[in-house]
Amino acid sequence: MLRISLVLLLLLVVSACASREPGFYKHSPGASALIVPPDLTQPEFEDTFDVPQIAKLLSKEPLLSDGSKVKLVRDGRLRWLEISAKPDLVWEHVKDYWYQKHIELDWENPTLGLMESAWIKHPASEYAKDRFRVRIEPAADNKTWVFIAHRGVQEVFADGDLHSSWGPRLSDPELEIEVMGQLLEFLSLEPKRVKAMQEKAKNERPDSVLKLDAEPPSLEVETRFARTWQLVAMAVDRLGHIIESRNKDAGKLVVRLSEDTDSAISGGLFAKREKLTLRFKELGEEKTRIWLEDEEGQVDQSEEAKNMLIRLKENLR
Repeated sequence: MLRISLVLLLLLVVSACASREPGFYKHSPGASALIVPPDLTQPEFEDTFDVPQIAKLLSKEPLLSDGSKVKLVRDGRLRWLEISAKPDLVWEHVKDYWYQKHIELDWENPTLGLMESAWIKHPASEYAKDRFRVRIEPAADNKTWVFIAHRGVQEVFADGDLHSSWGPRLSDPELEIEVMGQLLEFLSLEPKRVKAMQEKAKNERPDSVLKLDAEPPSLEVETRFARTWQLVAMAVDRLGHIIESRNKDAGKLVVRLSEDTDSAISGGLFAKREKLTLRFKELGEEKTRIWLEDEEGQVDQSEEAKNMLIRLKENLR
């Protein structure tokens, strides 16, 4: 009888495992991990989730049960979530969203308000992968802003080469909006309202002009300073780099370059640099100029600086 009971228990476990349906963006193993800068911490995790973590997820109170505490904000082409809750609470709920999707986080840093998923299979193609960066910022009146940035790669073959490699794919704002919607539903917002928010979130990209031969080499964006500041921060997230420090009053962003991005996405454009400094200047009510400075505070006219301006323009989407 004991043997029969054990066999029946084994068959029950196997049946339960076989019946589990994969979620959207199921985790894809085998992608190389993000190389985290020295001042950040690479978290350790396993492919399985222990029972206490699942229990914590199921017992947590809904954050947006009545839908009155959230809105999907649109400012030009920029999109983000505004949630009436403190950042630490939002942080924990967003982490639970990834656990619920069975998607690992490659790294996280609560001090910077950043977390990034591992590379995951694109739902429509086996030759493409995606990852998502979440940036959580405190806002006024005990509210929290949540930005979601997409980064993609696709399998490419060189001419005459039988071996493939992963090459960059442009960020997809529609995927960002899709993940925002899934997050809102996970936070208990009614699906009908989520869909209405997503429809309102679609708009055109801002006009921008590259002036690489100007003095200084620059990128001019046809929108006001405050919006440009957030658009560029989103572009940096889409490129996979990390904003190490920011001074909005001085119009200065210091960006630490990700080695993972350099090798897999940027094609070695920034192999000799660890950081780049972006400067902003308001040229009028609806125009902002962006350029780069070197370590001495002088205009950076290097090819690396110009390449950064090109990549920023590509990702102002």
